[in-house]
Amino acid sequence: MLRGCWFEPSVLGMDKSRSPETVHGIRIVHRTNVVIPLSIGQTAELGLPAGSCEIVGHVRSVDDESVVSLPGVQTLTVPVGWLHGLESEPSRDHRNAGRSF
Repeated sequence: MLRGCWFEPSVLGMDKSRSPETVHGIRIVHRTNVVIPLSIGQTAELGLPAGSCEIVGHVRSVDDESVVSLPGVQTLTVPVGWLHGLESEPSRDHRNAGRSF
C-alpha cells in the first residue's frame, strides 16, 4: 500500500541479525474509518449471530455531518537500505503519504 510513497517514520530499533538489516518503527496516520470490536456479550445482547462481530464505519460530526479524522499508529519493519536521511529530497515520482493513507 505504501509502494511509491515517502513518509517520516519514528525509528524504534534495529535488527542486525537479519539479512538485510531491518529497522522497526511507527508512523502516525490519520484515518476516517473506525473498527469497534464487540464482546461476545454485546453481540448476544444486540441479537447478532453468535461469534465475533465488529462495527465498521465513520465518525462524523452531528452538527455538520462532516467526517472526523482520527490519528492512529501503524507499525512497520523495513530494510535499512530503504531509509533516507531527513535532509534528502524525496523523489518527485513518489507521493507524500506522511499525513494519511
